[in-house]
Amino acid sequence: MLKIVREIPRLIAPDDRRRIAWLLPLMIGASSSDVIMVLGASAFLKAIAHPERYFATFGIGYLSPSGAGITMALGMLVMVLLSNAVSVFATHRLSQFGFRQQTFLSEGVLGSILRRPYPWFLHQNTAVLKQHALVETGRVVQAQVVLSLQIAARALGALTIVAYLLWEEPVVTTALGISLSTFYYLLFTSLRRTMRTYGERRAAADRQRSHIAHEALLGVKEIKLHALESSVLKRFHEPNVEMASALTIQSTMTRIGKPALEVVGVTGLVLIVVFFLATGRPLDGVLVLIGSYAVAAYRLLPTVQQGFAWLMRLQAEAAAARIVLSHIDAPLPTLTGAEPVTLEHEIALEGVRFTYPQTEQPVLEGIDVHIPRGTWVALVGSTGSGKTTLVDLIMGLLQPDEGCVRIDDRRLQDLADAAAWQTHIGYVPQSLFMSDTTVAGNIAFGQDVPDMDLVRAVARMACVADFVETELPQGYDTPIGERGMRLSGGQRQRLGIARSLYRKPELLVLDEATSALDNRTEAAVVDALRENFASTTVIMIAHRLSTTRYCDQILVLERGKIIARGSYDDLLETSAYFRTLVEASNEAPAVREAPAEPDASDTVSPVLLEELGDL
Repeated sequence: MLKIVREIPRLIAPDDRRRIAWLLPLMIGASSSDVIMVLGASAFLKAIAHPERYFATFGIGYLSPSGAGITMALGMLVMVLLSNAVSVFATHRLSQFGFRQQTFLSEGVLGSILRRPYPWFLHQNTAVLKQHALVETGRVVQAQVVLSLQIAARALGALTIVAYLLWEEPVVTTALGISLSTFYYLLFTSLRRTMRTYGERRAAADRQRSHIAHEALLGVKEIKLHALESSVLKRFHEPNVEMASALTIQSTMTRIGKPALEVVGVTGLVLIVVFFLATGRPLDGVLVLIGSYAVAAYRLLPTVQQGFAWLMRLQAEAAAARIVLSHIDAPLPTLTGAEPVTLEHEIALEGVRFTYPQTEQPVLEGIDVHIPRGTWVALVGSTGSGKTTLVDLIMGLLQPDEGCVRIDDRRLQDLADAAAWQTHIGYVPQSLFMSDTTVAGNIAFGQDVPDMDLVRAVARMACVADFVETELPQGYDTPIGERGMRLSGGQRQRLGIARSLYRKPELLVLDEATSALDNRTEAAVVDALRENFASTTVIMIAHRLSTTRYCDQILVLERGKIIARGSYDDLLETSAYFRTLVEASNEAPAVREAPAEPDASDTVSPVLLEELGDL
């Protein structure tokens, strides 16, 4: 319990910690208004019970009894209005502070996730990570920051009210305090473990719900084609019911303190009346004291109940707090401070061996490759031969277990070097990511204001300009939908190629980047790349082996090793395995289709090339 409380300051943004210095006094002022209201109510009741004694004391003895009573009542009303106005203002400021912390935490968790090394993501579920950044942070802030500040502020007011009651009636107040404290302690200890258990069950069920919903939305096409809606809903139902059950138990336990306190409080007041009557105390004094206790209880009850709810919420959200803090505390690599990395001569892999975490068999072993600047290299091989892993090593996403990756004479020894190198890489993956924004926004992905001249230039090189400018209603400002679902596979691939060219890369990696293009379009794209990016090094992963005819060198991989290398024609003569791949792809080995002349709208004019060079 104390460990959870000690973690609270770490959940508050450093810049906002000093804001507590003025937020707490404001909230204490709101709580103090409760004290003033209790004192005022007690004075009002005493004055009504004994007007001849108290009206003169309050300076209104010159008024008639009815006038003095009305004056006291109006004063009491004004006090209530001011008390609640201060309380509303303090609540507004606290809510503002709480949501600022939620913003800080969600950005901190997402930032921690994004800065993790790439291999870490290979063992994560994106739906769960999204839930950590967006959902769990909100639950933690409400339970451990907002409620904690509310309790801290109300505690002073509550203690002041208790001190006043002790001054008025020490024996009765002490007896009530001990009874209520004992009752709440026993209630809390009996429910604490259950709350923590159901908090963990809630978190687990919520993760499963997010996972299923995320998969369902990603695979909606297949789900509809195979009429799997009912099956998905059935899978979703179980964790959904589990979460509802856990939340029901949590909610009930959090609120159980209020009715229990009311029972104990009313019982206590009845016992007080019986005690005073049995000891012969005057009835009017008993009524005044009971009234004071009633008003005090009215103001104390929310504080006591809120304190109990806070303790319960801390237990319930302990699992969420652990998740959030695990991201905040994660050791993150330094991605800045490295010297710039540029490609002048060659990319080299020397004696590279790599094994994925949690596996024993190396994915790559004994890799020695030298790729001169400006050459085109194709990686071919069966599925699982290590092609993508080899590319990830070259791009600095993975670090070799043995050997090294060099850019000229610069070894990519850590993630800071890799980050400096990655700014010079253009990448078109097999499963292309498309943002739910405009065509221009996707080509200039990551930039708030796209350079439209450059956007148009690279769109023409990727042979997608004619489609965008003539067929889309808003041209480059046309939204393409989530994951580019309003576009065909070939259109998405060409936009991906345009995006990779937008940053003028020194290394261009094409992972099955032309698989959805017809031969004419593919030839036009390749010709545009060779003409306009002659000094750019291109690495292609290809299953359609006709694409590899454009390459200066082909590396044939099998079971993590390079078993052959050479040009397309050389490998047809020297590598039986390569011939097998060509035959399996049903391609005529000796015939190369001449690239068809692209449409005029998709060619790159000399003027445009000159503009691109100046950008």
